[in-house]
Amino acid sequence: MSFSSTNSTAQQVAFRSQSDSVLLDENVHLMEQTFRLLPDIVSVYDVDSQQIVYSNRTFASVLGYVDGSATDDDLLHPDDAASMNAQLQQTLALNDEDCGDIAYRLKHADGSWKWFSERQVIFKRRVDGTVARILKTARFDMGIARNITQQMEKITVDLSMEREQSHLLSQFINSISHELRTPLAVIKTSLYLIKKTNDPIKQEERLQLIEHQTAQLARLIEQMGMLLRVDSLHEAPAATPITLNKMMANLQEEYASALAKKEITLELRLDDRLPKIEVDYDLLLVALQNILENAIAYTDAGGITAYTTTQNNEVIVTVEDSGNGIDAEHMPHLFERFYSVGANKQRNTIAAGLGLIITQRIMELSRGRIEVESQLGRGSRFRLIWPVKP
Repeated sequence: MSFSSTNSTAQQVAFRSQSDSVLLDENVHLMEQTFRLLPDIVSVYDVDSQQIVYSNRTFASVLGYVDGSATDDDLLHPDDAASMNAQLQQTLALNDEDCGDIAYRLKHADGSWKWFSERQVIFKRRVDGTVARILKTARFDMGIARNITQQMEKITVDLSMEREQSHLLSQFINSISHELRTPLAVIKTSLYLIKKTNDPIKQEERLQLIEHQTAQLARLIEQMGMLLRVDSLHEAPAATPITLNKMMANLQEEYASALAKKEITLELRLDDRLPKIEVDYDLLLVALQNILENAIAYTDAGGITAYTTTQNNEVIVTVEDSGNGIDAEHMPHLFERFYSVGANKQRNTIAAGLGLIITQRIMELSRGRIEVESQLGRGSRFRLIWPVKP
């Protein structure tokens, strides 16, 4: 080969190298310009340094940062770090034609958190085939933001309710334990004293006390069993036409002895034109008994008045008493499961509290509702309301 031909070849190689370099620069410039035009955040993540080594201008426009005003550690929401690391490990194991997806939050310059959906692909591998860099595209997505925010809010509410229910359940168990211990202790003491005395009058007094405490225990167990029953029902049993006025009159006779013992009255004011309602008789009876027994339990003087009326295509049973009433702070919680009024003892038996919960559930099963008005020291008014079938 002559010197001139060798020199010519060298010039061609140099020209080609220069052309390739220009072409490469043009391609890089084209890629950068393309990335700048995209509405998505485009970034390159370096695996070794664990840093973003490139991001397009969309990053600044979407998140509001100027160059150098935030670091990677500042941007990612702390709660999303674990899922981001897990996704990184999955991406490192991907084939070149595959991609990985993740949603996470980044901090805006104004301090708020923005949800992004991101797609990751392998951008560069080392000679040994391991991943050196990852290309990421991230988009601020209002739909994802709304959905995830709603899900997070629901989870937060659910956790809060679960903690509250757990706390109330603990209180309920403590209250139940107390309700069981008290009559059992009285019964045990009374039996001991009966054995220690030969006085028939004192023995009779203790026997009556045992009878009363046994009745309280039986009522508590009965209410707990009924609560389990109504909780297990997804719909009310077959309904039959019921005459409420007749039921109220029968209940007045049933509670005559309890009313006389407390020297209080139960007055009935019944609407003769009251239409029949279609409900399950047994469940209706339990609901009416619970409301009347509640009124009797908390009325120490005066009396109770029960009304039956029709209004706005609804049949209403109203029970008013002149009892202790309920403090306003406890009114919103009357029908909460496991709720106990506490130190004021305005609901001084767990059975009474269970009775209200049971009654509310029965009314729900019967397509009705229960309403209550009360004022401390002035008594309470309970309404059981059913729609009238056309």
